[in-house]
Amino acid sequence: MLPDVSPSGPLRLLTDDLPRFWAAFGHLDDTETVAAFDELYFQPGTAGLRAFVRLRIESAAALVEHVRSRRDYYASVRAATLALDTSASSFQPAAQRAAQALAALYPGAVFPNITFLIGRMSTGGTTSDAGVLIGTELFVRGPDTPIHELNAWELAVTQPLAILPFIIAHEPVHVQQPDAVSQTLLAQCLRKGAAAYLGEVIPGGVINPDIHVYGRAHEAELWSRFDAGKAGDSWASWLYQGVKAQGEPADLGYFIGAQICRAYLERAVDQRQGVDDLINRAVFDPEGFLQDSQYGLAFRP
Repeated sequence: MLPDVSPSGPLRLLTDDLPRFWAAFGHLDDTETVAAFDELYFQPGTAGLRAFVRLRIESAAALVEHVRSRRDYYASVRAATLALDTSASSFQPAAQRAAQALAALYPGAVFPNITFLIGRMSTGGTTSDAGVLIGTELFVRGPDTPIHELNAWELAVTQPLAILPFIIAHEPVHVQQPDAVSQTLLAQCLRKGAAAYLGEVIPGGVINPDIHVYGRAHEAELWSRFDAGKAGDSWASWLYQGVKAQGEPADLGYFIGAQICRAYLERAVDQRQGVDDLINRAVFDPEGFLQDSQYGLAFRP
C-alpha cells in the first residue's frame, strides 16, 4: 500500500527549451535552417538541452534532417508541447505526487531538474549530469496526430500526454541507483526493470504497455530465453533495439526486469527495505537478488 502524500513536491520541471524549438521550427524551409536551429534552439538552451544534444540529438544538422522527415508529426504536436510551457498544471500535480510517493518509499531520494526538450525521437527519457531529460515529442501524440511518417518503433513508443507522470516516476529511479558494477544482461535488465516497476506502481501505470501485454502472453518462453543468456554481456535481443526487433516488441528486457523486481517486492516483509533493495542490491548483487525473488521457479518443468 503506497503512502498518502500531498501533490506538492520536490520536482523542478523546466520547459524553457520548448518554445525555443518552435521558434527554430519556423525556419524549416529557410536556406540556413541548420544555422537557425543552432542560433534559436541550441545556443540559448538550458544545461539539460546541451546534455541532450551531446547524448541524443548529436547535431543541429541531424535534428533538422529528422524533423523534415517527420514534418507533419512535429507540426501536429506543437500546441500540446507549448501547453506544457504555459499551463503545465494538467500534469504537474500527478508528477509531484509520484515524486512524493517515491520519496516516502525511499527516504534518501534526490530529485534533480527534469528538463522537457524536443529531439529526434531517439529517446523518451534519459539522465545526465544536468538531471533528467525528457524527449517530449514522444509523449504528446493525440487521436488526430498524423502517423504516416513514423516507423514501427516510433509508432510503438509515441504516447499521449497522460503518460508523462509515469515517465517522470520512472526516470528519477535511475538517479537513485548506484553506478553499475556488472555489465551482464541480468544486471542491465534489473537496472531498467527497477525503474520500470517503480514507475508503474507509484503513479499507477506503465510507460510501455505493448511490452507488458506481449510479455505477459509469452512470459514462460521469454524467461526461458532470458535465463539462457542472463549471465552473458549481449543485450542486443533485449534492450535498445529500436527498429531492429523482429516478430515481437523491442526492449522486452524492461518487462523481464520489472517482473523480477515485482516478484522480489511481493516477497519483501518490509516494503521500504524492498524498495531499497530494488534500487541498490539489484545493482550490487544481481544474481542474489534474482535468486531471492524466486522469479522463474514457476516456469520450471
